[in-house]
Amino acid sequence: MRSHRYFAALAWMTLSLVGFGIATAHADEPAPTFEGLSRQIRDAYTNGDYKKAIALSEKQLKLRPNATDPMYNIACMNCLLGNKAECYEWLEKALAAGYADADHMVNDYDLRTIWGESRFRSMIQKLRDKDSDSSANNGAAKKNADDKPKDESRTEDTPRRRPNRAAQNDQARTQKVQELTRQVIEASEAKEHDKALRLAKEALDVADVGLTNYNVACMYSLLGKTDEAFEYLDRCVARGGMGGDLVAQIEGDSDLDSLRKDKRYEPLLRRAKHAGQGERVEFKWRVVAPKNHDKSKKSPLLVALHPFGGNMDSTVDRWREAAEEVGAVMVCPQGTLKMGGDAHQWGFDTTEIEKNIMRAMDAAMDDFAIDQNKIVLAGFSQGGWITWHLGLSHPDTFHGLIPVGGMYRKVSGSSATPRDLKKIRVFVMVGENEREDVVDSNREAVSSLEKLGAKTKLNVYDGVGHDFPDNANEEQIKALKFVLSE
Repeated sequence: MRSHRYFAALAWMTLSLVGFGIATAHADEPAPTFEGLSRQIRDAYTNGDYKKAIALSEKQLKLRPNATDPMYNIACMNCLLGNKAECYEWLEKALAAGYADADHMVNDYDLRTIWGESRFRSMIQKLRDKDSDSSANNGAAKKNADDKPKDESRTEDTPRRRPNRAAQNDQARTQKVQELTRQVIEASEAKEHDKALRLAKEALDVADVGLTNYNVACMYSLLGKTDEAFEYLDRCVARGGMGGDLVAQIEGDSDLDSLRKDKRYEPLLRRAKHAGQGERVEFKWRVVAPKNHDKSKKSPLLVALHPFGGNMDSTVDRWREAAEEVGAVMVCPQGTLKMGGDAHQWGFDTTEIEKNIMRAMDAAMDDFAIDQNKIVLAGFSQGGWITWHLGLSHPDTFHGLIPVGGMYRKVSGSSATPRDLKKIRVFVMVGENEREDVVDSNREAVSSLEKLGAKTKLNVYDGVGHDFPDNANEEQIKALKFVLSE
């Protein structure tokens, strides 16, 4: 779908978007709007009901026959259902109608099963050739164009800091896995299954995630090594992050035909229905103080949350420079569901998540003098969703919030009052090419908070998808200074 870039992020919470305590349902519901159908589509997508998502997307096309996003989403849903012919048919329709985001297509995990196919690569090449021709003809005009709104948070004379190392590493790892996956598919199609297995294991060494384990399992199945195939399918189920209906993927994949009569096959499918939760592990966190920290003086506290598939160590690296700049002690908790390697997620039990994060904060406060009027909660992706939820549930605890690419949903059951929420400061970071529903939900949250009198800043970064901006350190410092100000 029109979604995000990094494949492990597909388990975000994508829930209904409403204002702070403002009822939106009415007795007489109007005819569905294009935007209203979008909400229903992402609910169906999140619940794995891809056929329903297709039907809803078709309704969108009746409202806007030339809209490319519904066409593209129908293609993605068909791909997830194993309907490759229909997937290509709708991709062709989307491209003919003007869809031109080649970068998104090659990073869209919903299309992972066709990444290595020649027909898909031909589509991408045509898009890139077209884009190249357009750039050559219009380069000078683009260079001098000033009619597109600029990112308010970026100025021409602002010095650029070095790119964030954690972001670079994640991007490099993603690209490496995608390239190896393409080679695996090519080798497999050429019946070179031993070579394909070697490449699949090389990808597994780069990232021990659901996809890489799945590909290893497929190659073992094609080689007739049933025990090894089931071993790696089990690992795939445990890691999750496959971005769709894993049961449908397994049942529709001819690479796994040799496993279907085995007595282990049906139990595997039952486990696959609940794929991606991960293994429950002990709760951990890291506390990091700025250099030359004076323990006798009260400091701000930054609570930084990792994304789905992240961990506390990469989050320390991500936020260290910004925390150092403002003299903040930093605590980075880690989700208690381990998906393989160093990849963790938070799950959806907000009560447990809240309890664990508060426990980590208490530990930081036991060791350092913290200014309790300057506690900031920040998080990316799944961590961004938690930032919205926990921060708006406890505006008396958190002075500032920095959600990055995180979905906002209404906080239910919170005792926070409009007067409490008025005091909070929020610096939102979201990419222009982020999923439309994520961007819309952040706009809605900011609008609701501003009506209450809260200080907010919404930053939508040009050319950025589900990621931090290129000048991440600079923006993180700016965000911390904004939310820590009085």
